[in-house]
Amino acid sequence: MQFNGIEYFVIRFGKLCALLLLCTSGFSTPVSLQASQQDVHVGVLAFRGVDKAVERWQPSIDYLKSQLPAYRFFLVPLNLDEMTKAVANKELDFVLTNTGHYVNLEAKYGITRIATLRNLRQGVVLDAFGAVIISRKDRTDIKKITDLRDKSFAAVSKKAFGGFQMAWYELTSAGLDPFDDMQLDFVGFPQDKIVQRVLDGSVDAGTVRTDVLEKMAKQGRIKLDDLRVMNRQTTAGFPFQHSTRLYPEWPFARADHTSGILAKQVAVALLQMPMKHSASISGSHAGWTVPLDYQPVHELFKELHVGPYKHYGEITLYQALKKYWYWLLILPALLGLGFLLLRGAELKKFNNELKVEVEERRRAEKELHTHAEKLEAINKKLKHSNRELDDFAYIASHDLKEPLRGINNYSTFLMEDYGDKLDKEGHRMLETLQRLTHRLEERIESLLSFSRAGKCEMKMADTDLNEVVKECLELLEARIQETGVEIRQSEALPNVVGDRARIGDIYLNLISNACKYNDKSQPWVEVGSLSSSTNPGPDGEVFSEPVMFVKDNGIGIRKKHLDTVFRFFKRLHGNDKYGGGTGAGLTIAKKLVERHGGKLWIESEPDLGTTFFFTLKGELQ
Repeated sequence: MQFNGIEYFVIRFGKLCALLLLCTSGFSTPVSLQASQQDVHVGVLAFRGVDKAVERWQPSIDYLKSQLPAYRFFLVPLNLDEMTKAVANKELDFVLTNTGHYVNLEAKYGITRIATLRNLRQGVVLDAFGAVIISRKDRTDIKKITDLRDKSFAAVSKKAFGGFQMAWYELTSAGLDPFDDMQLDFVGFPQDKIVQRVLDGSVDAGTVRTDVLEKMAKQGRIKLDDLRVMNRQTTAGFPFQHSTRLYPEWPFARADHTSGILAKQVAVALLQMPMKHSASISGSHAGWTVPLDYQPVHELFKELHVGPYKHYGEITLYQALKKYWYWLLILPALLGLGFLLLRGAELKKFNNELKVEVEERRRAEKELHTHAEKLEAINKKLKHSNRELDDFAYIASHDLKEPLRGINNYSTFLMEDYGDKLDKEGHRMLETLQRLTHRLEERIESLLSFSRAGKCEMKMADTDLNEVVKECLELLEARIQETGVEIRQSEALPNVVGDRARIGDIYLNLISNACKYNDKSQPWVEVGSLSSSTNPGPDGEVFSEPVMFVKDNGIGIRKKHLDTVFRFFKRLHGNDKYGGGTGAGLTIAKKLVERHGGKLWIESEPDLGTTFFFTLKGELQ
């Protein structure tokens, strides 16, 4: 059906007039309509109990009845869980609840605020509130909220917006997690007992809604000077001490199924409620104002991941599929193309690298061959030099022995034949000559032994170390008895491949050395081997062959001297101390071990003793 311009204007104007009449009809409802009144259920949060809720809010319900006689309003006092269930089941038309709970219901069930409470606190009209974090003023260890780590903290409950969540947000902003870093104590309503618990020392700190402290002080129940307010905030026009941001007061909200006409009528009635009306006085408020912005409450919930934002930031599989389904169609093709391009580039790069590597390997093989030839020539020269050095040491020491023996003999003849003609100084000089000659002879003999150790032919055979040690102990029997050393051998020694005589020299040097350098009242020397299949060596090295040891409880060796003791003719003590000697025994033992392809090393603690470890890797000839 079509209308001309005048008809269209008349119809639009008529509808507008009807709408205006409908919006104001609640104030002059015809008597005929009163017979068919509509029931309206208003859910009210009864956080202090049903009786208190009825006492406070029933006058407001009566006020709405008087303003909108076409409706029958009913007060429904509920706790948080009951109200949530009633909204979910569409049993309520309007809801009056705390700020935090409203945001939950708004996000989950679509309720909408139509007015915000103008609270009357100690004669001051406020449409916003906060929370205060307190401790006792005489607690010198608690001055700021970061001092609350590992402290006990009282609050109403985890779900209480002004009684915990506001403070929780501030604590989180300061880097504290109340559930991990503090001991929480949820005590419920009324909030006055939280203040009392802080004052009597039952808890270290706590949080309550703004104006609770001032109200208790006005009643003479507390002194504000006894408390410290932490994280103190200053907000223009807000008279009460607070530690948190401020948030809108309780909202009056409509359910999603409530008619828009009824919601508008209720909103107008609430906004027109006088400050001194009996409903305002009973409710301890100053009437209502236009609905405020509750977005700051949403931001708090997002940050804390509570209420409707418990899983904030998480994306379910369904959400991801719904949002990115077109990418799921395109992605396989793009990935396939990308894989082919990438694979082609990798193959090209690999081919180029392979060419370079082949060329470098050829060059390296050529250089290696050249170095090998040079190294072989150097090794030949080194072997020749070592052979000449050994020959020189052998010949030099052998040739020196004859004139040295002559000097010793002549000094003896002088002492025997002309001793009575020499004075005291002459005797001392001859004795010194004999002593020095004897010492030099010992050194030459050691040099010969060392030379033989490097030159002698090694006769490798399967060798029973138990028999070798037994022979060594027989040779050292006199020294062992003289020093009183106890010889210990708890387990049988293994068989090894080696030169029996040279292995005997190793044990002779190590055991005699252990007997010599021992100042204990009950000296002992232990001969043994490590039985495990893989044995630890120096610097973490592991040996598969047996590791033999000679251990004592003697004077020990300082760490800085562990390498020095293997140097030729090197003694760590005076020439006459600990039985004297040339200091060549350990050098010879090390040489013989190395000729068996093994290693000789030391572990020692000063004053506790020394252990010599060695391995033998001889091969059967």
